[in-house]
Amino acid sequence: MAHAMRAILLAKATAVGLRANSDSSHGETLEADFRPLASDPPISRPAVMIRIRQVLDEATAFLARMPTEQAGLLFLLAGQVVQPDPDRLHEYQTHAGQRRGHWPSSPEITAAMFERYNSSKP
Repeated sequence: MAHAMRAILLAKATAVGLRANSDSSHGETLEADFRPLASDPPISRPAVMIRIRQVLDEATAFLARMPTEQAGLLFLLAGQVVQPDPDRLHEYQTHAGQRRGHWPSSPEITAAMFERYNSSKP
């Protein structure tokens, strides 16, 4: 679920106060933004920014292949949440969000997000 991972990474980046800008004079994320994040091994600022850009590129490529009318739908295959193959959309059941509606949540949704995340690590 590339778009879900994009949202998660952007939320995490925002949570730690990362500052990124396309203007090269201000585009570098400050090392101070990573200091509060104690980790072993230490977080590599360049590696994080490269990975964020990769995930955003993956999400952009996926969304470019999806029909506009399918935006915002949850795709299910055999009752399990999946990231759809845009060439096989007819094979999936969909769940559309609606105002005051309920967005389904389950361990399977969380597992699918983490599975996608872990499979895309270098």
